[in-house]
Amino acid sequence: MVMREPVPDKVAQEFLKYFLTAYAGGESFYLAAKEARFKLQWIEDKYPCASWLPVIVQNPGKITPSWQQLIEQKEITLTNATAPKLKIIQVLASSAIATVAVIGLRTLGIFQGRELQAFDYLSKTHPQEESDRRILLVGADEKDISSTQYGFPLPDPILAKLIDKLQQHQPAVIGVDIFRDRPVVGSNSEDFASMSNYWNQSNVVPICLGNSLDNSIDPPEKSPPEQVGFADIFDDSQLAHSLDDNVRRYLLSRSPNPLTQTTKCKTDYSFAWQLAYRYFQSKDIPVTTSEKNWQFGDRIVTRLVSGSGGYQKLDNRGNQLLISYRRTPQIAQQVNVRDILEDSGAFDPSWIKDRVVLIGVTAKSVPDTHDTALGEIRGLHLHAHVVSQLISAVKSDRPLIWWLPFWGDWLWIGSCAAMGGLVIWLAGNNLYRIVGIGSCLIVVSGVCWLVLSQGGWLAWIPGIAAIAFSAGSLQIYQFIQAKN
Repeated sequence: MVMREPVPDKVAQEFLKYFLTAYAGGESFYLAAKEARFKLQWIEDKYPCASWLPVIVQNPGKITPSWQQLIEQKEITLTNATAPKLKIIQVLASSAIATVAVIGLRTLGIFQGRELQAFDYLSKTHPQEESDRRILLVGADEKDISSTQYGFPLPDPILAKLIDKLQQHQPAVIGVDIFRDRPVVGSNSEDFASMSNYWNQSNVVPICLGNSLDNSIDPPEKSPPEQVGFADIFDDSQLAHSLDDNVRRYLLSRSPNPLTQTTKCKTDYSFAWQLAYRYFQSKDIPVTTSEKNWQFGDRIVTRLVSGSGGYQKLDNRGNQLLISYRRTPQIAQQVNVRDILEDSGAFDPSWIKDRVVLIGVTAKSVPDTHDTALGEIRGLHLHAHVVSQLISAVKSDRPLIWWLPFWGDWLWIGSCAAMGGLVIWLAGNNLYRIVGIGSCLIVVSGVCWLVLSQGGWLAWIPGIAAIAFSAGSLQIYQFIQAKN
């Protein structure tokens, strides 16, 4: 855009002001120039023919750009021309800072809720497994506990008859997941005495509940203390910052209080531990301890402590197991009480021999559900999952859940941070960087999934955060330097 002959500064300045106002306001190039020429008419009394002087000279092979297109082109030019080339020392420094930051936030428990949810998500995506054939569930359903059948709670005579029927087929151990702090006496006055004899059988495990005098429930009367297992189940509602209340850990044993009685449930061993212990006894497999961890045969079950996997803020009293749920719609073969007592065709006696038999109530009218990675399951089935996990680890080499030591977490998170920094360093433009960062996230997620299939719990969420922190800080640094 030129003037066809020399003009005073006043004409040039006024034209430029009118033109830029219209052009930046969204008018096309030609229309903005036309409006500016028209507005010069008010000074023609002083500068004759001022509105005739501006003229546009254009290459006919090019399309006239808009104001917005010129701005975008300028920004692209500035970014490509002035963005400083990163040095490797800057990439390493950014990765180190990101690693320290993520480890610090993780130690404070900031990622804990999301890590626990990520653990559940990855666990659910693994292939389905078969039911555990070493376990049989005997569940009293709605019909069993109805007034026309056996009633609720199951009377002692019915329970005694059920245990007697099961014992005839030589089970390894029978666990009774039914509270019996007092007898449920039937019409026969000898019922209670006969049931007491069943509690004394060495392969029958009753339950008690509670860790304080106020909320505890006694085990059955006359049951040997060394055979009782506590049935307490703990969820992660507080640890997950109320994101969920899933059950992910199981207390295998707790430390006794030598000073005072804190609960009516005096046993130090859980229901699942007692069942697994007696099963291994029947197979001549030793159960010992190794550095505060339980050892079943040659398999050591590493106890949960603060810093185990995603658990950074954990009350680690007692010996807690991280549950690896068996990914199956039905944990084990299940029959009703009446199937056994009435010799139903739905029951095969071969399902009992040398197996772990769990007796409980499965009727929905008797609430006993817990949220897990598999959805809602009953307490009876949850205990069965833990028993199956312990037995499968020894007998079938099914992986137990393990996690990296503290230095291993540093190495893993540092590697993720370095990946993010290297992508920003090597990629030449934003498109390549987006593709590179996306590829890193896919690789990290795939590695975490693959390692968990072998029992390893890697820091998935902190790894992703380290990539984002490292790459984001370098991107921001380059942006600020380009602006400057």
